[in-house]
Amino acid sequence: IKTNLLSSHLAKFNNLEDRINGLGICVHNIAAQKITLTNLQKYAMGWSTTLHFAAQDHFGLDVADIKNKFYREFRFFRIWFFLQRHKDFAFKPFFTNFNTVTRIGAY
Repeated sequence: IKTNLLSSHLAKFNNLEDRINGLGICVHNIAAQKITLTNLQKYAMGWSTTLHFAAQDHFGLDVADIKNKFYREFRFFRIWFFLQRHKDFAFKPFFTNFNTVTRIGAY
């Protein structure tokens, strides 16, 4: 399990469909994720569990973002990058938090 976790990566929403449907702008990357096992039941013929997923994205641009040819082409991103870093503005990125609870099992 440890090897699988260390080689895993957080979701990215940067394919063509996500660029068209707006998810690429709204979320783009998952910056942080927490998965909590809140309930585990073992039965004679199976099991069930409840998982709580919490994730966070920020709408902020770093140097790698602005060097990306795709984002650099849009004036909006260049302006947002400037507003985040100029000493007279220093706008902070805003965060998108999302949560879900799901139940899974095998019977």
